[in-house]
Amino acid sequence: MKLTSPRYIILAALALLIVAWAGIFVSQSLGAREYTVPEATITKLDVATRTGEIQFIHPQKGHTITLLTQRIPDDCEITINNRAATLAEVRVGDLAEIVGLAYADRTVVPLRVRITRDSTQEGDTVPAPVERTDGPAPRES
Repeated sequence: MKLTSPRYIILAALALLIVAWAGIFVSQSLGAREYTVPEATITKLDVATRTGEIQFIHPQKGHTITLLTQRIPDDCEITINNRAATLAEVRVGDLAEIVGLAYADRTVVPLRVRITRDSTQEGDTVPAPVERTDGPAPRES
């Protein structure tokens, strides 16, 4: 039988397809995929080592998920109430939307962290009472 017979050509094509499929499978399992957590609570944070932990409720299963990051990159975009912020300004207990990369070895790397705080959380102060400047306060009846 010659190597140019239809049978060998079909077997070679089939082998190439299997190798290509295996390559795609391996590259997808090793590569990173982007994830978004719309509402997570920051549960641990170490600014010095740039590590942290978040918890959130899985949207389909309803149970609590904990993700630990071994490294928060220097170029991770952090905002607090739409204002650029640093990692040092982030607090345990903050609620955040987080976009990042998840790898097959179960490591995660955050790319963007958007924290929303209400006005009393922003500076941990309660606004001072406003004094009236238009005369005495009206009497109650």
